[in-house]
Amino acid sequence: MILPAVLILLGLVGPALMFQNASIIGGDEALPGEFPYVTSLIDVRFGTKIHFCGGAVYKDCWVITAAHCVHTFTASDIKVVAGEHDRSRDEGFEQYRKVESITKHPHYNANTMDNDIALIKLATALHFDDYVQPITLAEETDPLPQEFTLVGWGSNTEEGDPVDILHKVAVPRWNEADCLDALKDHYYSPGKESICAGSEQADGCLGDDGGPLVAGNKAFGLASWSVGCGRPDTPAVYTALSTYKAWIEEATN
Repeated sequence: MILPAVLILLGLVGPALMFQNASIIGGDEALPGEFPYVTSLIDVRFGTKIHFCGGAVYKDCWVITAAHCVHTFTASDIKVVAGEHDRSRDEGFEQYRKVESITKHPHYNANTMDNDIALIKLATALHFDDYVQPITLAEETDPLPQEFTLVGWGSNTEEGDPVDILHKVAVPRWNEADCLDALKDHYYSPGKESICAGSEQADGCLGDDGGPLVAGNKAFGLASWSVGCGRPDTPAVYTALSTYKAWIEEATN
């Protein structure tokens, strides 16, 4: 694993990614098909299938993820797996898809992590069934709940590896003033483009990036960045999907 400081020197990531969000801490295993919109992004450049980020099915040919997840990749570098549950074995529900194109938000900033959202167009359409379904995006008029559910295959410790079985965890929302106070030294600026959530007992970690933050049957955010994983008094930052809904609809139409 390349050290974050080296990545910054190479210009591959911004300073915020020195503390990039990692895996689910304090969560439980999800049931097969419980979150049919969750996808795994895998790196296939070296002849292996390495999970590195999550995503969410938006349409049969489109997946939403964080821009920093795909910032240095080309379409041929990755595959998307929908219907995934246990990454260690083939359960028969998985749908593997090659990627046709990657579209990052035109104003994505790798240094500040502003507009951390991207769209992946699949080479062939997904087949919707009990294990693969599209996600509904929250509207700007939807009130933010006090608690969300984060879903992903991220590690359960700050120094760990992504887990095999999909996990879920309930994470509390932070208000903007408290989030700004906690992250003021880490390029965070409050606004409608982001949501802060998490606690020492419930957080995301390495491998959860790009995965959906949901409440009820709607996705409110994408895991973007945090200062480590599960650290005291330190929330994680999520891209607020409602802010980008018009861009998403235009780009996918």
